[in-house]
Amino acid sequence: MGAPAALSVQRAGLQQDASPEPVGAGPYSTGGGGTVLEHRYGAVLLSHLLTGTPVPGLGDAVTPVRIRFQARSVSRVDDIVVIGTSPNKTEVAVSIGVRRHPKLVPSQADSVKLIGDFLHVVRARRALVASGRWKLALAVVPSCVPAQQLKVLAESAAAAGSWTEFQDRLRRPGSSVQAAVRNRLTQLEAIVASLAPGPSAQVKRETWRLLSTLCLIEMRLEGANCTDRKHSAERLRAVTPQRSNDAAHALFAHLAERVGAYAPGGAVVDLPRLHADLHGLACFAPACSPSSADAAPTRTAAARTPRPSRRRARARMWWKVRLLSGAAHQPQAHDGIVVVVDGCWTLAFDANTGRQRWGKKAGGGHRAVVADGARFASDPRGYARAWDLCTGERSAPLHLRLQDGLAAVSDGMLFAAHPKTGLSAYACVSGTVLWSGAGDGIRVAAAPRAHRGTVFALMQAPSTRARAAGPCCLQGDERAYGVVLVE
Repeated sequence: MGAPAALSVQRAGLQQDASPEPVGAGPYSTGGGGTVLEHRYGAVLLSHLLTGTPVPGLGDAVTPVRIRFQARSVSRVDDIVVIGTSPNKTEVAVSIGVRRHPKLVPSQADSVKLIGDFLHVVRARRALVASGRWKLALAVVPSCVPAQQLKVLAESAAAAGSWTEFQDRLRRPGSSVQAAVRNRLTQLEAIVASLAPGPSAQVKRETWRLLSTLCLIEMRLEGANCTDRKHSAERLRAVTPQRSNDAAHALFAHLAERVGAYAPGGAVVDLPRLHADLHGLACFAPACSPSSADAAPTRTAAARTPRPSRRRARARMWWKVRLLSGAAHQPQAHDGIVVVVDGCWTLAFDANTGRQRWGKKAGGGHRAVVADGARFASDPRGYARAWDLCTGERSAPLHLRLQDGLAAVSDGMLFAAHPKTGLSAYACVSGTVLWSGAGDGIRVAAAPRAHRGTVFALMQAPSTRARAAGPCCLQGDERAYGVVLVE
């Protein structure tokens, strides 16, 4: 048997920007740009905080824990900053710029300032932005055509691995990118050039880096389209008396009023503060109220002890589905979705109802791993690919080599082994390879195992290389590595 090798993954904490900018109210808190719209959007975000549901732009697996309004001391994009925690307890933040209808042209001062603030965050928090732990978002109304063009560019930039690949995508014959979208890119590059003069290649690279970290949020809160308010009310019903719809809409109106008080002072709002500010409202009744728990009569230990039952408990089958063959792999579950690899097919089912969400012919029956809303498996060339669990859409080949079955997931990290690259660590949220080459050229004999940021892998090498491996033990015709710690 071989000896395991332990590889440690270091984590960096969120650090505040040392920007000298003073704390101050932005244009939306002082009456410019649509105060009512921003207050309603702030109420939408508070509804997510109050119910613990994911915020668009922050991440589907991230739970919001606090919101900063007009947070100039934390981010130059200072309208709203939402901070949440991922399943592995690390903090993730998104800086949201709220604009009704930005033109995104060099001749508009507000557009130049907005892009300049975004660039400042990308540069000041380069490591956090690159790792996916600090994100940027622009919230606009749906009718904003320049922002829709910006969304197309941002999605294309995020899919490209580099600025050169991004440029190649735009120039590729038969590209779906329209001339108006390319013209918008030219306008953005002109804005970036005015903010950070330099060679053309450097300006293009900075523009790509900004676009690859930016997402667009549409605010449907005005006129006949108030979908966001409707969805917020549906969430808020869980924290109202009798779970009524009227009380949920009344609570949403109160949240919008609270944003009017929070924004001018640059308030930081977390769940305890929000509960305290809403305490006493007739339309607010949190599901787990500390006061009601304290008021409950205490019972003796004997009264709380359940009597042993003479009947044997029986497991209840909630649902079952018929698969295509008898060679399916063990199901894997993540965030309410169950994924089954059955021969050359990959099937996704709703964990509660058993209803099939999608099925894709992925080829090969490769053993996959599931992490952060995606299924990872190797393609015929040995490169890892990701399938979105919600839609089943497959990504382009990742910059990661993966041998079939030799992968493990822990705390948002994918550890993949391949004979040509050794063992690699891949951050699922940011889509970046953190390190690669541990044990390069040495065969990983079995799927690695990960626990609390450390991965254990069984690495074996021919006897001719064993002396350079450090501590080793002899067994048969092969020598196995001893315990190796790599930071």
